[in-house]
Amino acid sequence: MRFLNFDFDPHWPNHTIELQALGLNWDLHNRPDFAGLQLTPDGSVVLTWIAPDSQWSDERNHYRGCELRFRGVRSLAITGPDPEMPLSEHQTLWEISKLTPGHPEYGQTPKPGGGSFKLGIKFNGGLSIKVDAEEADLQPLD
Repeated sequence: MRFLNFDFDPHWPNHTIELQALGLNWDLHNRPDFAGLQLTPDGSVVLTWIAPDSQWSDERNHYRGCELRFRGVRSLAITGPDPEMPLSEHQTLWEISKLTPGHPEYGQTPKPGGGSFKLGIKFNGGLSIKVDAEEADLQPLD
């Protein structure tokens, strides 16, 4: 997978709660709420976060939210949330990880032409999403 306009914090190259994009720090852990996943007819996947009152840990960031957009999706795996956990925990990111083939959570062997890693997104409430795609970008929401 290629990241087109974002990357992980250089101090945490394989797992993070913060993305670096557009000259801003996008801390997806506490401030924004995960608002949903969309699978489009062309097979793209979009994950959306909304920041209440456009509040982010980076005070320069005044966007109301962001989307992680995945194109050329080869696989998408979802593990549902723990129903015993409160809704707020389903909306709170625990971590985003680069899952390489040797990682215990990597899952199935990639399809031919697969990338060097999948992106694993976990939430405090147990929801887990794994995406294997050609590329991903971060788009701010005005």
